[in-house]
Amino acid sequence: MYLLTARTLHRRTFPVDIKYSKSPCEDYVEAAVKQVIQIHLQQPAGDILVFMTGQEDIITTCVEIAADL
Repeated sequence: MYLLTARTLHRRTFPVDIKYSKSPCEDYVEAAVKQVIQIHLQQPAGDILVFMTGQEDIITTCVEIAADL
């Protein structure tokens, strides 16, 4: 038997800008890296959240961003 409990989390919300690619791309990892670098260099300080499809893509994206910065 499982006991489920409900919890209330107090959280803050922040404004979010969502950006989509205007056209499909062959290498979405490369496109994500380029977009992150562009946002980082052109926008005020803040967080950037990128959704990737798997662990390998996540690692590759992080390594490439770190190398470019």
